[in-house]
Amino acid sequence: MTPQHPSRTAFFFSCLLLSVAFFTFFPASLFAETDFRFVDKDGDLLCDLPEDAKELSDPEILYYGMSPEGGREYSKPRPRHKSMMAAIAQKTGKKVEWVAVSSSVEEIDMMRDGKLHIAGFDTGTTGFAVNMAGFIPFAVKADRDKENEMAGYRLQVIVNSNSPYHSLYDLQGQVIAHTSSTSNSGNLAPRALLPDFGLIPDSTYQVVYSGKHKKSIIGVVDGTYPAAAVASSVLKRMTRYDGTVDAEDIRILYTSPKFPTLSMGYVYNLKPELVAQVKDVLFDFIPLSPDGEAVSKGVKGYVPVSYRKDWEIIRHIADFSGYSYTEEGLARMLGKKKK
Repeated sequence: MTPQHPSRTAFFFSCLLLSVAFFTFFPASLFAETDFRFVDKDGDLLCDLPEDAKELSDPEILYYGMSPEGGREYSKPRPRHKSMMAAIAQKTGKKVEWVAVSSSVEEIDMMRDGKLHIAGFDTGTTGFAVNMAGFIPFAVKADRDKENEMAGYRLQVIVNSNSPYHSLYDLQGQVIAHTSSTSNSGNLAPRALLPDFGLIPDSTYQVVYSGKHKKSIIGVVDGTYPAAAVASSVLKRMTRYDGTVDAEDIRILYTSPKFPTLSMGYVYNLKPELVAQVKDVLFDFIPLSPDGEAVSKGVKGYVPVSYRKDWEIIRHIADFSGYSYTEEGLARMLGKKKK
C-alpha cells in the first residue's frame, strides 16, 4: 500500500543552522513510495511497526540521545538524563548508553542507521525524524502550571500598551518585528497565521528582523517597533520571572494555539515489550532540578501526545512554508542544493 503521508515541513531550525558544519544526504530510496518500512496503513502519519518479527529491534544496548538546544550540544548527559537512563536500564534490564549528537541532522541519521533507539527531538526536527527515520513521538514535558497538559509555547503579537493599536487589523501598513528567518514563532508562524487577519508580510505590513525575541519585546516597550511577533515563553519569562519588562507596558493582540515542545519517542521498529517499558518509565518520571534534586511541585514529568493531533498546527505552518519532510525539503531548509 502506498504510504499516506501528506506533504509537510519543519521549522525551529535555528539551532540546526548554527551547529551543522556539514550536510548528510539521505538515500533517495528511503523516500520511495515502495519502501515498505515507511508504510502508514492506519493513517496516524507515523511509520507502522514491521509485520515481520525479524525486523523488530531488540538491541543489547539501548542508545539514548537528545537534540541540541539552541545550538548547544549535550556532549554529556545532564542529571535528568542520567536519572532517566538509569530508570530505563532498571526497567528493561538492558544497558543504556548516552549518544552525543552535534546537530539534529546527525541525530536523524543515527536513528535511521539503527544507532539511536530512544531520543528527544525538538519541535521542528520531529517531523523530519518521523518521516526520515521512523521516529515515534509519544510524550512531551508536562506544563508545570496546568497538570496533565503538555508544555508548549505560542506565537503572540504584542504592542506597547500606550499605542493606538487594539486589534491585528490596526497593524496594517505598520512595521512588525520578526526575530530571524528560521524562527517559528518569530517568523514562520506569523507568516502562515497572520494573513487570516489581513496581515500579509511585506505586503500589508513591513517585516524587520530584530535578531532575538528579547530584542523584539524590548523594542516594543521602548518604541523601536510598533509591534512584534514573539514566543509567549520568552515574554512570560521577561515579564513574570526576571522583571526585564513590566507586563503593564505590553498589550497582547493575538495568541496562537499551543506549539508542542521537544518530543520524546523511540524508533519505529523497537520491540513492543521494550516500548511499553520505556513508556512506563517516562510517564512515572519525576522532574529534576538543575542540581539533580527532585522537584517538589508534584507535577507529572511527561504527558502523552498525538503526532497527528498535537503537531497539526506545525504541519499547517510547514505546508505554508512550502517545504516537505524529505531529503529535498531538508536541503532547501538548510539553503543547500542536492548534489
